[in-house]
Amino acid sequence: NNITQKEENSQNEYKNLDPNKALEYAHLGKTLATKLNFKIGIASCLDNIGTLFYEKGEYEIALVNYFKALKLNEAIGNKVGNSNNLSNIGIIYRTLKKYDKALEYQFKGLKKLTKVCLPEPFSLSRRACGFR
Repeated sequence: NNITQKEENSQNEYKNLDPNKALEYAHLGKTLATKLNFKIGIASCLDNIGTLFYEKGEYEIALVNYFKALKLNEAIGNKVGNSNNLSNIGIIYRTLKKYDKALEYQFKGLKKLTKVCLPEPFSLSRRACGFR
Protein backbone atom coordinates (compact mmCIF):
# COMPACT_ATOMS: atom_id res chain seq x y z
CA ASN A 1 0.00 0.00 0.00
CA ASN A 2 1.05 3.62 -0.55
CA ILE A 3 1.63 4.46 3.12
CA THR A 4 3.90 1.48 3.64
CA GLN A 5 5.81 2.34 0.49
CA LYS A 6 6.36 5.93 1.64
CA GLU A 7 7.51 4.69 5.04
CA GLU A 8 9.95 2.26 3.46
CA ASN A 9 11.33 5.02 1.25
CA SER A 10 11.67 7.24 4.29
CA GLN A 11 13.22 4.69 6.57
CA ASN A 12 15.49 2.81 4.20
CA GLU A 13 16.28 4.32 0.84
CA TYR A 14 16.64 7.97 1.80
CA LYS A 15 17.56 7.86 5.47
CA ASN A 16 21.29 7.79 4.88
CA LEU A 17 21.39 9.25 1.39
CA ASP A 18 19.13 12.26 1.83
CA PRO A 19 17.70 12.84 5.33
CA ASN A 20 15.61 15.79 4.13
CA LYS A 21 13.99 13.61 1.44
CA ALA A 22 13.37 10.95 4.08
CA LEU A 23 11.61 13.53 6.22
CA GLU A 24 9.55 14.62 3.23
CA TYR A 25 8.43 11.03 2.60
CA ALA A 26 7.63 10.48 6.27
CA HIS A 27 5.43 13.61 6.28
CA LEU A 28 3.75 12.49 3.04
CA GLY A 29 3.03 9.11 4.60
CA LYS A 30 1.60 10.79 7.69
CA THR A 31 -0.60 13.06 5.57
CA LEU A 32 -1.93 10.11 3.59
CA ALA A 33 -2.48 8.02 6.72
CA THR A 34 -4.36 10.94 8.29
CA LYS A 35 -6.62 11.32 5.24
CA LEU A 36 -7.40 7.60 5.43
CA ASN A 37 -7.79 7.69 9.23
CA PHE A 38 -5.20 4.90 9.33
CA LYS A 39 -4.11 5.43 12.92
CA ILE A 40 -1.42 2.77 13.08
CA GLY A 41 0.10 4.32 9.94
CA ILE A 42 -0.01 7.79 11.49
CA ALA A 43 1.75 6.50 14.60
CA SER A 44 4.35 4.69 12.52
CA CYS A 45 5.06 7.82 10.48
CA LEU A 46 5.35 9.90 13.65
CA ASP A 47 7.85 7.39 14.99
CA ASN A 48 9.85 7.57 11.74
CA ILE A 49 9.79 11.37 11.87
CA GLY A 50 11.07 11.19 15.44
CA THR A 51 13.90 8.90 14.37
CA LEU A 52 14.89 11.22 11.54
CA PHE A 53 15.03 14.21 13.88
CA TYR A 54 16.99 12.13 16.40
CA GLU A 55 19.55 11.32 13.73
CA LYS A 56 19.80 15.04 12.89
CA GLY A 57 20.52 15.78 16.56
CA GLU A 58 17.21 17.60 17.05
CA TYR A 59 16.26 15.71 20.18
CA GLU A 60 13.41 17.89 21.42
CA ILE A 61 11.57 17.65 18.09
CA ALA A 62 12.22 13.91 18.06
CA LEU A 63 10.72 13.60 21.54
CA VAL A 64 7.60 15.55 20.51
CA ASN A 65 7.01 13.11 17.64
CA TYR A 66 7.75 10.02 19.74
CA PHE A 67 5.34 11.18 22.44
CA LYS A 68 2.62 11.85 19.83
CA ALA A 69 3.17 8.35 18.42
CA LEU A 70 3.12 6.89 21.94
CA LYS A 71 -0.18 8.58 22.76
CA LEU A 72 -1.75 7.35 19.53
CA ASN A 73 -0.42 3.81 19.94
CA GLU A 74 -1.78 3.71 23.49
CA ALA A 75 -5.18 4.91 22.26
CA ILE A 76 -5.43 2.19 19.59
CA GLY A 77 -3.91 -0.56 21.74
CA ASN A 78 -0.82 -1.07 19.59
CA LYS A 79 1.50 -2.62 22.20
CA VAL A 80 4.36 -3.28 19.79
CA GLY A 81 4.35 0.30 18.52
CA ASN A 82 3.95 1.54 22.08
CA SER A 83 6.99 -0.46 23.19
CA ASN A 84 9.03 0.86 20.29
CA ASN A 85 8.07 4.45 21.14
CA LEU A 86 9.01 3.97 24.79
CA SER A 87 12.36 2.50 23.78
CA ASN A 88 13.07 5.37 21.37
CA ILE A 89 12.22 7.92 24.06
CA GLY A 90 14.61 6.13 26.40
CA ILE A 91 17.36 6.25 23.78
CA ILE A 92 16.97 10.02 23.47
CA TYR A 93 17.11 10.50 27.22
CA ARG A 94 20.26 8.34 27.31
CA THR A 95 21.79 10.54 24.60
CA LEU A 96 20.89 13.60 26.68
CA LYS A 97 22.57 11.93 29.70
CA LYS A 98 19.26 11.83 31.58
CA TYR A 99 19.95 8.30 32.71
CA ASP A 100 17.12 7.93 35.23
CA LYS A 101 14.55 8.86 32.61
CA ALA A 102 16.32 6.71 30.02
CA LEU A 103 16.08 3.63 32.21
CA GLU A 104 12.49 4.44 33.16
CA TYR A 105 11.37 4.49 29.53
CA GLN A 106 13.51 1.53 28.51
CA PHE A 107 12.00 -0.61 31.26
CA LYS A 108 8.48 0.55 30.38
CA GLY A 109 9.20 -0.54 26.81
CA LEU A 110 10.57 -3.88 27.99
CA LYS A 111 7.46 -4.46 30.10
CA LYS A 112 5.24 -3.85 27.06
CA LEU A 113 7.36 -6.19 24.93
CA THR A 114 7.10 -9.02 27.42
CA LYS A 115 3.31 -8.62 27.45
CA VAL A 116 3.13 -9.32 23.70
CA CYS A 117 5.69 -12.14 23.88
CA LEU A 118 8.00 -10.98 21.13
CA PRO A 119 11.17 -13.02 20.68
CA GLU A 120 14.20 -11.77 22.56
CA PRO A 121 12.64 -8.67 24.15
CA PHE A 122 15.21 -8.67 26.91
CA SER A 123 18.17 -8.55 24.54
CA LEU A 124 16.52 -5.77 22.50
CA SER A 125 15.92 -3.64 25.56
CA ARG A 126 19.35 -4.42 27.05
CA ARG A 127 20.96 -3.19 23.83
CA ALA A 128 18.89 -0.01 23.89
CA CYS A 129 19.92 0.56 27.53
CA GLY A 130 23.54 0.41 26.43
CA PHE A 131 24.36 -3.11 27.61
CA ARG A 132 25.95 -5.66 25.28
